[in-house]
Amino acid sequence: FVKVMYDVTDNVMKIPDDSRPNDFISISGSKMRLLARNGAVPCPEHDIPTDLVAANCVPSGFMVPKGWDGVVDYYKNIEDTTRWIPWSQPHEQAPVASNTLHVGTFGFATFALTSSLYKSWWHDVPLRPDGEASDSLVVNMITEI
Repeated sequence: FVKVMYDVTDNVMKIPDDSRPNDFISISGSKMRLLARNGAVPCPEHDIPTDLVAANCVPSGFMVPKGWDGVVDYYKNIEDTTRWIPWSQPHEQAPVASNTLHVGTFGFATFALTSSLYKSWWHDVPLRPDGEASDSLVVNMITEI
């Protein structure tokens, strides 16, 4: 992906201009989360510090104020599971076909859903063409573009 940085000359996130490296501040995802956990407040509009963490502020134009308030609220209260769900969790068991097999625990890397009939979830296409032996090296293939 293309890295964008904060331009202190016009208060906008953009691709850095190599001819003006001192006008750009990197605000990585890690830095943003740290600033949010620390409850960073808006920086002075015309005096953007180069060390945002030390100044504990976010420059205008980095994010809309209400959006930033939501990010701060989330990261300052992330342990409060009555307010925030750290990842998607089903509230109802989704209906599944009778040939669907569950392995592991939902929400963990060990979780998987497989089909006892097909190798592909995207198509009802058997692994091998009709008439091929189960140990045949000939398989069906679908390429999507």
